[in-house]
Amino acid sequence: MSAGRLQLVEKTFRGSEAAYRRERPMGLVRRLVSKFVSLFVHHLPSWRMRGPLYRVMGVRLSSDSFVGRESYLDPEFPELITIEDGVTVSARVIVACHDSSRDLVAPVRICAGAFVGTGAIILPGVTIGQRAVIGAGTVVSHDVEPNQVWVGSPARTLGSRKPIAGPIDRQ
Repeated sequence: MSAGRLQLVEKTFRGSEAAYRRERPMGLVRRLVSKFVSLFVHHLPSWRMRGPLYRVMGVRLSSDSFVGRESYLDPEFPELITIEDGVTVSARVIVACHDSSRDLVAPVRICAGAFVGTGAIILPGVTIGQRAVIGAGTVVSHDVEPNQVWVGSPARTLGSRKPIAGPIDRQ
């Protein structure tokens, strides 16, 4: 994707890495703080310590979501990651917002109530729908519909969950 075809998606860019770096909304000091925090945040033993530091990095993270230990949220472009209410991201999950081999920078969004299993990899530009389940070790390269269960590498649908009424639906 060339810099001329850069698109604005949900107040974030979807396009080439070089073009995004030029137009990036994050200042130099903020980027340095984000880089420093990213060196150790995923090794902290308590979620109560990790959550606020992911927010300092620039990740849009709901206060009632959980990100497991040793999960790697893209330190290059943390401002492109959105994790909504009631999400569980298990241990050692990788969330990537950029792919240098494809010269791509795109946002990643994990919607309310979703569950991401241990060791899953979420690639740039993916949206995981409400209450979707991503199995352990799954490589997600496409959007996942709400209430779907996806497994495998590459990810494929295994089925769907029954929608249930809960606090997420009442918002």
